[in-house]
Amino acid sequence: GGMALNRAVMLHLLNRIHEFSEFGILAVLDLIPRYIPANDEEGFQIMNLLDPVLKTANAGAVVATIRAFLSIATAIGKRPGDDRDADSPSVDDLSKQVVERIKAPLVTLIASGSSELS
Repeated sequence: GGMALNRAVMLHLLNRIHEFSEFGILAVLDLIPRYIPANDEEGFQIMNLLDPVLKTANAGAVVATIRAFLSIATAIGKRPGDDRDADSPSVDDLSKQVVERIKAPLVTLIASGSSELS
């Protein structure tokens, strides 16, 4: 059951994520690990659309965005033995990029003393 997740639905939701309530944002973020981007470009597009969510004060949304980023990195990253283009980043490389991307927002969130993190 549930909703069919395709590129059009996913991009529609992500392009409007700033219009949703905190609960709605978390509901959309919960869908991302179930969606597999068609290629690297689409995966990066999704991560770019989610960047503003990393800067919110909602700890749940930040953690869900980090989970989404790692899920996308796993989905689009090249594994040993893949016959993809040599320029395609590996899962490890993408995971390292995700860590770099989330480091500052995560430190800011922790330093803010959010009651959700206590």
